[in-house]
Amino acid sequence: LKALWRHSLGVAIVAEGAARQIGYEAPEDMFTAGLLHDIGKVALAKIAEEKLGAVVRTAIDTGISFRDSELSHGLPCHDQLGRRLAERWRLPRAIVAGIGHHHRLADSALSVLPPNLRVVPDVVALGYVLCRQAEIGSGGDALHRELDPRVSERLNLSQATIQTIADTLPRALERSKVFLEILS
Repeated sequence: LKALWRHSLGVAIVAEGAARQIGYEAPEDMFTAGLLHDIGKVALAKIAEEKLGAVVRTAIDTGISFRDSELSHGLPCHDQLGRRLAERWRLPRAIVAGIGHHHRLADSALSVLPPNLRVVPDVVALGYVLCRQAEIGSGGDALHRELDPRVSERLNLSQATIQTIADTLPRALERSKVFLEILS
């Protein structure tokens, strides 16, 4: 879980930074959406610890995604479980959108969201990819991720701006050591 929280904190930092870059009205909500995007994995660790271990082993050993491994083991997908938890907890809709859609980035999947919330999964997905590329924490599989070009296009972020956001990540994580210790 420590590696998962490190990954989630990195995603949160990137999501907030990207939200600031694009002028999103509440970048702190993007931080929270990034921090909680994998809360479904934490729930799975509490309710099905042994199965979750098998999911991680299968994902790493076979080279499939964590999400595909969840399905192969008969577990609910962490993003949908997390979305249901966030709705039950009555979290803001933006945070729910980031949790529930960070792996579902096709235009058709995002079309179920109100237009003002469609940016949320994109900033969370950007954080997810940058953290995976920088090997910050663990998402539970060993796949190398590339940013879906639709994400940078929809966010209207250049590669240079994305690189600037990525470059700030290690320092921001270093400043967040105490926060990571509390989460772990």
